[in-house]
Amino acid sequence: MSAFPNHYHARLVAEKDSKACTLCFKPTTTVLISQNKVDFFYVCPLHLKDEHFSSPIHPDEYKELETKKGELGRKIEESRKRVERLKPYTWNFLSSMLGSKKAEGTDQDKDKDKDKDTEKDKGKESYESAKQDLKGLEGELNEINSGISNYKFKDYTLNKDIYRMRTQNYVQSKVRAKKQQEMHKPGFFPSTPQHKVDSADQ
Repeated sequence: MSAFPNHYHARLVAEKDSKACTLCFKPTTTVLISQNKVDFFYVCPLHLKDEHFSSPIHPDEYKELETKKGELGRKIEESRKRVERLKPYTWNFLSSMLGSKKAEGTDQDKDKDKDKDTEKDKGKESYESAKQDLKGLEGELNEINSGISNYKFKDYTLNKDIYRMRTQNYVQSKVRAKKQQEMHKPGFFPSTPQHKVDSADQ
């Protein structure tokens, strides 16, 4: 079992506490700390966007944005189809077809024409309304996309090779620390003889 899980939290420290990035050695104020706080190291924010180094852990808030994006995408597709159906050329085409077939107007014909004009106006209003609805949905989608692309992740998992290196470094540091402690214990080094050593000639 590993000494710490592959789950790191990104934290910012004060500028005066910045240290060299573990990868590029440039000063950075970003620290990755393992979930159980056993391991930590400094890293530049740019490296966190490199999929070969780490992957962000998506919180519920981010997942909700992705869900909303999918839902809006479907609504926009339906709205575009509605706008296409209600385009004015459809009404113009129908009016010209009907107009070419009618005889010169009686009062009854004129009343019918008024009804058709009213219907055509309603159609234009529906088209403009549909366009506004589509524009509103597209605006919402732009906001969602912006929120997704600019989302500030706080938790990450390391690339498996990077994680293995961190765990190995941790184990080696524990071994070194234990050895240092043992070296300071009485009896670790052989003591010098307290009695007189007889010479080989005697």
